Amino acid sequence: KARSALIIYRADQYGQEMFAGLRAGLVARGVRITAAFPTLAQSDLATLVTVAVRQGPAEVAYLLGDYRVVGRAARALHASRPDLPLVASDAAAYPAGLAEQAGAALSSIRLLTFRTTDGDTARSAAYVKEFRAVAGRDPMPDETLTADALLVAVAAVRYAGPDRSAVESWLASLGASRPPWPGLSGPIQFAHPSQAGFEVMQVQDGALVPVTPR
Repeated sequence: KARSALIIYRADQYGQEMFAGLRAGLVARGVRITAAFPTLAQSDLATLVTVAVRQGPAEVAYLLGDYRVVGRAARALHASRPDLPLVASDAAAYPAGLAEQAGAALSSIRLLTFRTTDGDTARSAAYVKEFRAVAGRDPMPDETLTADALLVAVAAVRYAGPDRSAVESWLASLGASRPPWPGLSGPIQFAHPSQAGFEVMQVQDGALVPVTPR
């Protein structure tokens, strides 16, 4: 268990919300945050990382952003602390881009992503087959989640009608008065969001590979 952590997050709504949740979780578990700072794609990460590392010896670094921010931050951290474990958020789960940006730091990065293998087997298989036919590769976790979001939004309008409040009520009922929606990535429900599944991945040979058992 890490007792201290460094956090680098993208300076937008995604990064700020991820940072707020992560910080609260770490503090609740008694983990000391040695440094935390927002960054943009054009930020001088090498200088920022040098300053952050000097503020205290972190045992793990959390990188919250897309593959560009995470890759560049990982590269800068690896140059200063090649032994430092790096944990990245799901927005960085783009193997080709992350590999290009991270360089030698790629093997040190673990990606925490939504589990996308618990969905309806037949529908998920059909989705993956169609995606491969179009894109020539398997879908990334965020692409599956985007497909799920569109499908459940269409279902909400179909069942509840065009009224905004009725759609919101229908969505809120999933997992409560209605069963979860059978999504491609797994059951979709909003009554108990903490039950969402996650898995730890790493990039190997241009693909996302699970590190922990599903």
